[in-house]
Amino acid sequence: ENKYQYHTGGERQSKISKLDLVEKILETYFQKRILHKKDGKIKKKISELSAGEKRQALIDLIYAFLKQEEGKEKKTTKEKEIKEGEKTLIIGIDEPENSLHTSLCYNQFEKLQKIAVNHQVLITTHWYGFLPIVSEGIAHFLSLNGDKIEFETYNLYNYRAKIKQDIENSRNEIPNDSSLKSTNDLVQSIFYSLKKENCYNWLICEGITEKIYFEYFFREEIGSKKLKILPVGGQSKVIEIYKYLDLPINEKNIKSEIAGKVFCLIDTDKESCEEIKEKNNKNLRIRRLSNDDSHEKTDLLSLDSKNTTQADMEQSLNPLIFQETINFLSLDGKYKINNIENSNGNTSFTINMGNFKLKDFFKENNGENKILFANKYIEIMKSKENIENYKIYIPNWISEIETFFGKE
Repeated sequence: ENKYQYHTGGERQSKISKLDLVEKILETYFQKRILHKKDGKIKKKISELSAGEKRQALIDLIYAFLKQEEGKEKKTTKEKEIKEGEKTLIIGIDEPENSLHTSLCYNQFEKLQKIAVNHQVLITTHWYGFLPIVSEGIAHFLSLNGDKIEFETYNLYNYRAKIKQDIENSRNEIPNDSSLKSTNDLVQSIFYSLKKENCYNWLICEGITEKIYFEYFFREEIGSKKLKILPVGGQSKVIEIYKYLDLPINEKNIKSEIAGKVFCLIDTDKESCEEIKEKNNKNLRIRRLSNDDSHEKTDLLSLDSKNTTQADMEQSLNPLIFQETINFLSLDGKYKINNIENSNGNTSFTINMGNFKLKDFFKENNGENKILFANKYIEIMKSKENIENYKIYIPNWISEIETFFGKE
C-alpha cells in the first residue's frame, strides 16, 4: 500500500546504471582477492611492502595496465578516432624514486618514459639521475629566491649543452646548481646502471648533433643492448665524466660486478685536450676523432696520442653522403661540392672536398645548420638502406665502437 519504499538517499538517481554494476563487481572481486607481490615462491601483500616497494608496485601496475591496453587489437580508423577523442589520460606522480635504491630508479623512469609515448606524464622529483634516462620532454628546475620561486626550463633532448651555453652567456652569473647536481647524480646513476643484471651501456658524446648521428648508427644497440646516447655539452664535460667514472669502475673489488660499458667520444679541437693515460679496462674507454691531416680514414685515438690534427663529427662522415647532403642544403650553390678525391675516405674539407669554406656553413644560422645537416644526412642514409652495398656508407670508426659494445 505504498508504505515502504527503496530509496537511494538524497537526490541520486534511483535506477541502477551499468557503471554501478561494474563498480559493484570490482568491489566484490577485490574483497576476495588481495594483491600480492611474488618473489619466487613467496607471496607478500602489497600492504606489507616497504614504502619504496609500494612505489615500485604502483608504477609496475600503471605500466602493465596501459601497455596491455595499447596492445589490444587495433580498432577501425573511425572507432579509434572516437576513442582518442573521448579519452585523454594524464598521470601525475610525486617522487617516483622516493625510498628506492638508485639502481632501481632506472626501471621506474624507463617505464614512465614508455608510458609517456601515448599519455601525458607529470613528475616531481629530487633525483637528477632521471636526466640521462628521459631524453624527450621538458624539465623545470625550481629554486627559491627570497619569497619568489624561480623556474629554469630546458628541453631534455639537449639540456646539458643548453645549461652550459646559458652559464657562458651570463658570464657565470647563472647558478651552476642544476649542472653540478645533475653531474653528480648522473655519474652515480651511470655507475649503478652498469652493475645491474639487465645493465645499461652508454655512449657519451659532446653535443646534440652527435646524438642525432649515433641514434641512427647505433639503433640496433639501443634496442638490444640498452645503449643510451648522452650528449653532455662539450669536450671538457665528456672528459670530466670519464674521470669521475674511472676511479670506481677500476676498483679491484668492483671490477667483477661491472657488466655494462661506457664509451666516451670527443673531437680533436684547436685547444689541446687534457692528456689521459687510460687503464686497461674493458668496460670504460675514451677516444677522440682524428683524420691525421688526410682524407684516407678517420681514426679513434687515445687521449695521450701526440697526433693533434683537428677533426670533428662532420669531417669524420662518409664523403659521398656528405656531398649529397651539402649539395641539397646549399640552395645558392655557395658550398656545392663537385669532386671527391677519395670516395672511401672521410670528409676532409681541405683535401677531399677542396673547399675549406665548408666550415663556415656549420657556423651560420647560430650553429643550427649543424642540426639541419645532421637530420638531412640521416634522411639520405635511410634512403639507401635497401641497396646492396649500403654498408660502404658507414665509417669504419663506427664499426669499432660497435665492436666495443659486443657486436661481432
